[in-house]
Amino acid sequence: MIKSIKSIIKNRYWNKLIELQYGRDIVVLFAQEYVNSRMLNEVSILDIGLGKSTDILNIKNSLCQNNENLQLNMYGLEFYEPNIIHAKKNGISVHSFDLERDKMPFEDGSMDIIVMNQVLEHTKEWYYIFKEVNRVLKKDGICIVGLPNLVSWHERVRLFLGKHPNCLDAKGPHIRGIVAKNFIDFVEQKGLFKSSKVHGRYFYGILNYKANLFFSKLFPTLCVSTFFVLRKIKDDDFSKILDDKFLETNFYREKK
Repeated sequence: MIKSIKSIIKNRYWNKLIELQYGRDIVVLFAQEYVNSRMLNEVSILDIGLGKSTDILNIKNSLCQNNENLQLNMYGLEFYEPNIIHAKKNGISVHSFDLERDKMPFEDGSMDIIVMNQVLEHTKEWYYIFKEVNRVLKKDGICIVGLPNLVSWHERVRLFLGKHPNCLDAKGPHIRGIVAKNFIDFVEQKGLFKSSKVHGRYFYGILNYKANLFFSKLFPTLCVSTFFVLRKIKDDDFSKILDDKFLETNFYREKK
């Protein structure tokens, strides 16, 4: 009986709720607001860590639904072959490369929007990654970032009880944890980027979908995931920040 109840709850609520942490609606909203505010007729979008192409295809459907004449150029960076095949079938130009070592195969200032949703927590080399993001973004272009929140309300409870945060499980794939203010402090160094929006998604423990959305909007910094819009302010080498500080780790610097 108990197993049946758990199964019903999982099937009816969990699968739908768990998707909230990816903030698909927020990613589309951020992209839509950017394109509409600039009344663009041509948009180039790069999705880093393309996955199953969900975010970039959602953006395409939203933008093209409201503007049939919009020219949308879609690019993705992905390493998993089935995802690459799926992306190409949907008209996405895909490249496979090492995000933390390779130079992105795009011209300077060629992208209007870059999406990195649930990607950066898997990486160490943020200085190099944001160097490349800054290089390929147009001035005033935006980077939409989604990250797990180290201080969501349930992670705070776990820490209080002396338990390790789920989002930084030593047995899991994540090697970075973020708090919104600290991440903003990082990306705004040297004035190369400006954080303009912060949203939260998936309020852990609330099973009703609409109620979960309500609490996510009410308490964004307590949600499982946090989403940012980072606007490019000026061109510069983000990794030069390392010239002015010694961080006691061997961060990657592009070889000249």
